[in-house]
Amino acid sequence: MSWYAIDAIDDALDASREFLFPFSLGRWARLALITFFVGGSGVGGQVSNLQNVGQVPTGPTGPTQPSPSIPTDPSTVTPELGGLALVVVVVVLLLVLALALISYTFEFVFVDAIAEDRVRVLGPFASRVGDGLRLFVFEFVVGLVSLLPFAVAGFLILFAGGPPGFNGFDALVGFFGSVGTAGTVAVVVLAAAWLVVTGLVTGFTRTFVVPVMVATGSGVLGGWRRLWPRLRDEWKQTLVYLVMHFFVGIGVGLVGLLLFLFGAVVVGIVALVVGLAAAAVTHGGNPMAGTGVGLLAGGVVFALLYFLFVFLPVGILTTTYVRTYELASLAGFDDAFDLLGPYRPDRRGPGGSGDGGVGATRDDGVDGPGGGTGGRVGDRSGEDDGFGGVTPADDGDDGGDDRRGGAGGGRTGTPAG
Repeated sequence: MSWYAIDAIDDALDASREFLFPFSLGRWARLALITFFVGGSGVGGQVSNLQNVGQVPTGPTGPTQPSPSIPTDPSTVTPELGGLALVVVVVVLLLVLALALISYTFEFVFVDAIAEDRVRVLGPFASRVGDGLRLFVFEFVVGLVSLLPFAVAGFLILFAGGPPGFNGFDALVGFFGSVGTAGTVAVVVLAAAWLVVTGLVTGFTRTFVVPVMVATGSGVLGGWRRLWPRLRDEWKQTLVYLVMHFFVGIGVGLVGLLLFLFGAVVVGIVALVVGLAAAAVTHGGNPMAGTGVGLLAGGVVFALLYFLFVFLPVGILTTTYVRTYELASLAGFDDAFDLLGPYRPDRRGPGGSGDGGVGATRDDGVDGPGGGTGGRVGDRSGEDDGFGGVTPADDGDDGGDDRRGGAGGGRTGTPAG
């Protein structure tokens, strides 16, 4: 019996290698932007940790008379400060919501890029904003549902009135004392199970439902309706996937950590040389001034080089592999969900074309002999999508999008689910 999640390890490695190489500066620059916003979120759902950041006062803790230095009339201090605080809160909230929507939208842009082997930003982003909004609303609702029981229980136990001197913490302790050890364990187990279930819903939505939406053109709920029967009917495969995904995440994390450390050493040596040179040139008989300039120059060089040549490239490598691993695992459940067909040797026609559906010849964007009209949606000059004025050129790669013709042609339609 073949396990999809195990076979996907090699499939993801092959797909990642073909998707990322040969190296193209413009392509990697766009991938850096995409993966920066995706941020590896495809690894799985996350459950927020709630912490108690304060205590509810149960009685006066200071002098009964207000301090003379503090005005007793709130109207003398709150109109301006209150209005400013409200504006700040609204601006921060809108910024957080905007960044969340951008991140959710880039989830689809990233899957589109892998499925079509064509990395664009502006066009796919504009066309996927609606899907990103749907995903945002769905996960927001799931998050509320996951926290609702705890919020209701906490409110009832801590704040639902009581006799004079009522102490919410004592009430909570008394509640667990009344149910005994077995009851406490049961409550903890149920709470953990609830969080695990809602976390799995969020995780599968990111890892599987998003590509199902891309493959079938459905919405979030439609994607779940198509996916759930496969996960349920092949529950053993689903369990193996969850276990393997966990270990793949650990392995990718360790590799990424080693690359980050190695890159830090290399960049640190360069920054050290630059810092020493700057200190030697600028000290002018004042060692303290030279040292300060050297530290500043070395720090700036280290931060810039590390971000550009270590942080972003390693993020592209790790995020791409994890995402292609998830896509390869998903393909095992249903061929209709397979977005990696063009990267599989057994799916390519003569000349290395994928069986994406339409073309078997290489479409390099040139009309005439050897320039197929099928397969790719367009040539690589269209991959720039108006982004070339911001990012570097594609290093001679602009003449045609397809290194492997036909990789995306079969994904532009809406296969039956």
